[in-house]
Amino acid sequence: MDIFTADSDLDLSVNLTATQARVSRDMMVKALIKLAEKFRLLQSRGFFRDLKRVLGARVPIIKAVHCDSGSECDISIENMDGIKKSRIIKIICGIDLRFQRLSFMMKAWAKAHQINSAKTKTLNSLSIISLVAFHLQTREPPILPPFSAIFKDGTDPEAVMEIARKCVDYGKNNSESTADLFISLLVKLASVKQYWSKGLCASTFFGTWILKVWGNEFGYLSVEDFITRSENVARAVNREQLDRIYDCINNSLNHLARFKDGRLQKSELRELLFGLDPIIRPKTKFIRRPKGFKSKTRAQTLRATRKRKRRAERRKTAQEPSTVSPNNVITPPSLLNSLPNTNAGLPAMPTPRWTQEGRYAGVQSTPTFFWPQQVGNIFGQVTAAPISQPGLINSQNGKSFVP
Repeated sequence: MDIFTADSDLDLSVNLTATQARVSRDMMVKALIKLAEKFRLLQSRGFFRDLKRVLGARVPIIKAVHCDSGSECDISIENMDGIKKSRIIKIICGIDLRFQRLSFMMKAWAKAHQINSAKTKTLNSLSIISLVAFHLQTREPPILPPFSAIFKDGTDPEAVMEIARKCVDYGKNNSESTADLFISLLVKLASVKQYWSKGLCASTFFGTWILKVWGNEFGYLSVEDFITRSENVARAVNREQLDRIYDCINNSLNHLARFKDGRLQKSELRELLFGLDPIIRPKTKFIRRPKGFKSKTRAQTLRATRKRKRRAERRKTAQEPSTVSPNNVITPPSLLNSLPNTNAGLPAMPTPRWTQEGRYAGVQSTPTFFWPQQVGNIFGQVTAAPISQPGLINSQNGKSFVP
């Protein structure tokens, strides 16, 4: 979906068939068990580490870390729903570039505050991206259309692409910057905390707030899946982590208010919101091997091969006869009308040439987003006070109400 950072994990799906046919859960688990055996062999040879089987999850996976790159891999079997959602999100990013930029900013903000992991009962990436899409749908004027309009011919990616092409520049009448939208999204989330427990749900399908019950209970934070609408993509969030998420939201709004009043520098604000380095560069991770392991990794084999080639080249150079005559047998140049271009028959040494390019010339180290010139104008339009909510659609009986 083109919304990732350098330390993002890889979500991989191994598709055993070329059709869209559903594969039973038992078949997925059996295939993953066999695949895990192959990965154990690769782990013993130093290619992967930290191999784990997570077969009890809603989507069974095996987890492993690639030793050379340090990339975390989540491998599933026939995860066609995940592939479809990723393709649809990528298509919708083409409607308005602010969707992709704001999604990237929100993910960077959530990672910096360590609230972007379903394993820790916080927000997964799909719930963050869905909240961003919902926010753009509910702006005035809207920037994205409701997904129900995009899916009117079905959720097949090819059909979605045809509709999305007609919706390009849908939000051209909205001139809000990415920074404005980032602030207003935090304000929107802060203003509805007390309504989640009453059944409030963000629906990207309708592009509005709705009332929704999951089974027989309300979710601590409810974000409707835009394809499988009976599922809550934020279902991992519990009460304790919801409070932690809102602590991060309120603290960020306080930092923005201090920046508006001139009590915080721009660099300090960026560090408080997105960490020391918003673009997280890959970290060097050392390979952990079993005790007594002596087999070479692929990288070590390549280094040894290069060393052998260099030694062979040096031996070949040493055995070649010299093409330069000794100084005592060099024939002096004949008398010329102009100065010779060679020095006693030997070629002249080339002149050193220095470049002014730095080691990191051309490397962009921060994400592309622009802070507004007048932050005061932003806070003149957006305040942290609770906002009035639009009418809610009751997903059970279609009635509207205001919490």
